[in-house]
Formats: sequence, C-alpha cells, structure tokens
Amino acid sequence: MLKIKPDSELEEIIQNVQTILKTAKGTVPLLRDFGTSWQLIDQLTPELEMALKEEIFTQIEKWEKRVKVKKIKIASETENVKITLTLKTTYGDLDVSAD
Repeated sequence: MLKIKPDSELEEIIQNVQTILKTAKGTVPLLRDFGTSWQLIDQLTPELEMALKEEIFTQIEKWEKRVKVKKIKIASETENVKITLTLKTTYGDLDVSAD
C-alpha cells in the first residue's frame, strides 16, 4: 500500500511512465531510443509479448530512475492492448496503466 506522499511527485512518476509507454520508439528527434516499439503489439505472439515486456522494463529503468518494475501485464483485446505496470516506489507499490 502507498504511504502518505507528496502528490506532485507521484503524479509526475505516473505521467512519465505513461509517456514512455505511449511514445513510439524513434519518434522523439533527439532521443531516438526513447519509447516503446509499438510494432511489436500489432502481431502479439508469446515471443513478441516477452520481447515487449523486456523493452518496457529496460525503458522504465532507463528513463524513470525513481521506480523499479515489479510486474508487467499485457492484456490484448480485439483491437486494444492495455499495459499495466506494478512499480515499486519509495512511497509503496504503484499501478500504472496505458492503452
């Protein structure tokens, strides 16, 4: 459970993680390595899902140093993919989602 925390820092962490998840890799001009390879999501096989989880883990660890990734869940519906992360913060565990 989350402890009492300064809202602004947790909100910033959530926003940063969602930005990492929602940004297609290669679309930020001066940070070509920033973001997630969304082409992996289009044909999500078990192997590609594992590769996507690895990439998400690496990107979060690289760009948001205030958290550690505990769990990554990828739920694939008909046309939507929802990614839910459980992150360890100094305030407790935090769930962040992006679709």
